[in-house]
Amino acid sequence: MAIESATPQLEKVVPEAADFLPLLGTDYVELYVGNAKQAAHFYKTAFGFQSLA
Repeated sequence: MAIESATPQLEKVVPEAADFLPLLGTDYVELYVGNAKQAAHFYKTAFGFQSLA
C-alpha cells in the first residue's frame, strides 16, 4: 500500500534549482495597507481570500 504525500510534488523547471523557501503550509497572511476596504475587496475578488475580522 502506497502512502501519498499531502503536499503536491511539482515538476522542476530547472532540475538543479534548490527550493530556497520550503514552506509546508500557510495558516494566515497579515497585510498592512493604507485603504483597508479597497485592499480587502481586491484580495477577496482577485485571489479568493476570506475576511476574518
